[in-house]
Amino acid sequence: MDDVLYEDIVSHILSYIYDSETLHVILRSVPPAHPLFILALKRLCQLPWPLSFDEFGPSDMFRAFDLLIKSAEPSTQPFPFVNALRHLVIESGSKKTALREGLVDLFRVTRNLRVLDWCGEIGPSKEELTVLHGHQSLEDFRVDCGSTTNSYSDESWEEIEDLVSTLGPSLTSLDLRKVNLKMYKYLESHRALFPSYRSLERLSLDLTEGVWDWNGLGSPQAGASSAFQFVNLGFPSVKEVEMRVGDLTISGERAGPMDLINWENLVSLGLFVDPCIFPSSIFDISLFKALRPSQFPSLARLEIRDTVRNTSPWKWPDDPEDARGWHESSRCYWGLVPHFLASVRSGFLPNLAHLWVNEKVLCMPKGSGPDEYPPEFYGVGELWTPTPGVDEDEDEGKRKREWVGILRDVLGRLESLRVGFGPMSARDVGLVLGCCSPDKLAQFGFQYKWEVADRESVIPSALLEHLSRLPKLADVHVLQIRPGTQDVYRSPLRSENGRTLDDIAAIFKSNPNVCRVGWGQNTVWERRSFPAATEEPDEFILAHDGFKDPRLVVEGPGAVPRFYDIGPIDAYYGEVQFEPRPAPTKEIRELKDLLTRILPSN
Repeated sequence: MDDVLYEDIVSHILSYIYDSETLHVILRSVPPAHPLFILALKRLCQLPWPLSFDEFGPSDMFRAFDLLIKSAEPSTQPFPFVNALRHLVIESGSKKTALREGLVDLFRVTRNLRVLDWCGEIGPSKEELTVLHGHQSLEDFRVDCGSTTNSYSDESWEEIEDLVSTLGPSLTSLDLRKVNLKMYKYLESHRALFPSYRSLERLSLDLTEGVWDWNGLGSPQAGASSAFQFVNLGFPSVKEVEMRVGDLTISGERAGPMDLINWENLVSLGLFVDPCIFPSSIFDISLFKALRPSQFPSLARLEIRDTVRNTSPWKWPDDPEDARGWHESSRCYWGLVPHFLASVRSGFLPNLAHLWVNEKVLCMPKGSGPDEYPPEFYGVGELWTPTPGVDEDEDEGKRKREWVGILRDVLGRLESLRVGFGPMSARDVGLVLGCCSPDKLAQFGFQYKWEVADRESVIPSALLEHLSRLPKLADVHVLQIRPGTQDVYRSPLRSENGRTLDDIAAIFKSNPNVCRVGWGQNTVWERRSFPAATEEPDEFILAHDGFKDPRLVVEGPGAVPRFYDIGPIDAYYGEVQFEPRPAPTKEIRELKDLLTRILPSN
């Protein structure tokens, strides 16, 4: 085979590998002089590389760092390794270390860096930012702006001023985590410069850090109150926005943090809503009453992650009660359906094709205003098929019909849907899917109501029948796992996880067009071949177990679709052994061993 053709084919195959462990297996299996080794090494350089400069970080980091600097020498074989790095995840730690001082040297020799994810107490210094400013390729910058150990600290990363004047204007993506009031004031004071950020298309803001405008009564809330005045920062080209906010911040009938951005260019909007005060929540959210749908002409994807604490779905009805359990209600998003989404009937939101919500975000509340605490909602059956003689209130019956009519108009145009109706029976799923277009819907996620199922049986055939009627359906996500399986549902071993594997196999068998099935939080299974080659029960593999460090997960052709990302695992729900920012000990050891193997020993 021609060498160039061989490289093209193998490189294309390797481009579908997003797991560094798989690439390390390949690299350990072939000699450094083999063409496959070089191609696998180049692919590895395109994936995220973690570096830890924490004083308690991995001991192998010292040797790995020295080798990285050495690999920049022009004579390095098979190529200057450090020059090929594309994505660095840096744990800076809480103190300056001698090793950390060498980062400037690393940045000077890393000329093709595209993504820099900076985590820790100490953000990049002015000198480091100045060197990075010379990297024409750097386009994605992510940084912790506040303390990683004290969420109520008013300290923040002060070199934001240097970022604004150096890297900022050339970035296409900016992720500011742990933004407290002090950091927000920095941003506000520099908003005259942000109109020059014409390349910036993606902005992510975490606005839940520290105390902003607490009135001194009760416990201090995380983030701003609903009365806080946000100002437009002036970014002219932002198309994708993700905001993590406290529920109190968006509880009022005002735009609140949405005032930070221009709405007209938005293609994707993600709102991740957390409780502002532990352990209670604000249940009435009125943000959408204040948003004008006419100003969202480009919006194609709307995502709402409603974070509540409810352990009930993790238990069978006859399981003993847990005194430590949580039973919070979903929040009520007033105005979302009857105002914002209803505007599709008037020709607004013309591009909306992806609606990703959870909990009971789409449910109709009982009552016409925020007067219930916590709010109560109608179930799918009560909305779609009211019982004669029970719905005696004519006005309430009319409101139900109007609500369902709006949902029919919205759901019928969607290509991707993660529904927010709470736990759903097979009948409920059928009613909702009946509103969707079988010629459009390609992704469907829902929370199954396991309490109506037989714990010893496979997922009901009535549910599978509804999924089988969608010829374009490629992705199915069952958000809630079988009760009692939270410790094993990620396992590919039938001896540990047989019930789950039977459920997943049944979904694949029900519809030959389904190529991926998500199960629980961020766990995804794929067919071994597509289209389906056999009907064997385990003709699928675990593609993503959801335990990988989120900072090391990347997107691209062949990667796990973003549709399956429903946020980090919550310890309140019974998940175990998950660390959102694990120490990269194994990854750094692999880096050290690899560099030791390919670099001269002298």
